[in-house]
Amino acid sequence: MNISHLVEKIKKGDNKSFEKLYKLTEREVWFTCISFLKNETTAQDIMQETYITAFLKIQSLEKSSQIRSWLNRIAVNKCKNYLKGKGEIQLDDEIFENQAIVDKRISIPEEYISDKAKREIILSIMQEVLSDVQYQTVIMHYFNEMTVDEIAEVFECSRGTVLSRLNYSRAKMKTAIEDYENKSGDKLHGVVFVPFFTTIFKEEAKSLAVPNITIKL
Repeated sequence: MNISHLVEKIKKGDNKSFEKLYKLTEREVWFTCISFLKNETTAQDIMQETYITAFLKIQSLEKSSQIRSWLNRIAVNKCKNYLKGKGEIQLDDEIFENQAIVDKRISIPEEYISDKAKREIILSIMQEVLSDVQYQTVIMHYFNEMTVDEIAEVFECSRGTVLSRLNYSRAKMKTAIEDYENKSGDKLHGVVFVPFFTTIFKEEAKSLAVPNITIKL
């Protein structure tokens, strides 16, 4: 069944359709929660809160086709509020206003996206070189498909700050991958460009095992 039709049935009070919606979207929401919080127990709690909020507020969703991005935005906001409450929202020192997005393309072989062990190498480099807030920003932009303005609203910062984080993240990853090449002798460049962040996040999300979470409606 089309996911938009599921949403319409949920709006009419069909709780069974909400269970189906959960199964269709659980990996994306789980990836968002675990990427932000890096703690399985906390991520499970926030994921549960995300779906409960979605169930209670689904009547406010005007376009049923936007359900996936809507769910992810709820998850992002809940993760941000949790981290903010713990005093774990960090700021970058390298902030410049009025930036445009700089095209720093990263080219890596397809196997470093599709093969889990090789993908873990790239993801570990990413988590090592990016600050928490940079990592969260690239997830929001490339995985959750949030605009610069939407991310700025979540972080309560200027759009120039968000652009800066995206630019630094791309620059850092490009340098880090080149360093990895030099140290390992494993050459990753000279191949067809793929949308690096988007592709690697979506592939990783598909591979995750989602813990058993009971959504008590």
